[in-house]
Amino acid sequence: MLIDDTSTDDSLSKCREWEAKDSRVKVLINDGGVKGAGPARNIGLRNAVNEFISFLDADDYFLEGRFDEDEQLYKSRNDVVSIASSVIINTYNLEDFKYLNRSFEHNKICGGSQDYSWVSISNLLYGSSIKITGLSLRKNVALSLQGFNENLKQCEDTDFLVRLILNYSLFTPIVGNPVCVRNVHKSNTIANILESIYYRKIIYKKFMKLAIFTLKDFNLFMDLLKSYFEIDLISLIGEKDLKYKKMYKVLLSPIIIFKLIFITKSMNEVI
Repeated sequence: MLIDDTSTDDSLSKCREWEAKDSRVKVLINDGGVKGAGPARNIGLRNAVNEFISFLDADDYFLEGRFDEDEQLYKSRNDVVSIASSVIINTYNLEDFKYLNRSFEHNKICGGSQDYSWVSISNLLYGSSIKITGLSLRKNVALSLQGFNENLKQCEDTDFLVRLILNYSLFTPIVGNPVCVRNVHKSNTIANILESIYYRKIIYKKFMKLAIFTLKDFNLFMDLLKSYFEIDLISLIGEKDLKYKKMYKVLLSPIIIFKLIFITKSMNEVI
């Protein structure tokens, strides 16, 4: 399924050509009032006819054998309802983006009632190598989560992945087997660092509130709190100074002490 989200080049006509040649290809147009990755993916979810779902953005591409390991896992393990495989990220020397996106521990099952799920969420929110383009899952699982949050211009994929981990098992295969190439360049929305920080702070607030009020894991709450304030400090200092990230950890302690006074007010500003 190819979703056109107000493209400005000739990509729609190319998609129409593929649709005419191959009955498996279906072209849909996001002609609603809300544009962006979240609404476009939701259109695909609502119209998908097969059991399994995967996502691919226009700048990215799948590698050969993309679903070989996924197929084997789904057939051999009934407890696996979603799989997050490794993704190669081309950042084109965007050092700020690299800093905001850390690595993630693979070859684990996380989610549901397992203790590892909360560690995974902490890593995921801080910017992990779990990317939506490396994800496959059962359609009924995606629909049960009500798809993507269309109010988020960025981080809608992170929000979706966290909700997935909280409610279902997520298997992460061996990191050495990438299935997709993710291209990040200056024209990407996610490359706007300060905007990315803004939406990540929204997500932090949302799940900090969940962590502390469900008493699921206080350590998770503190992890998220520290990450939130580090991101907050980055936004205060400015995008150009991200290279001085080591300095942030030194400055972080008094900031946490000061801002803890206002944490209740901050967490009320949750979407």
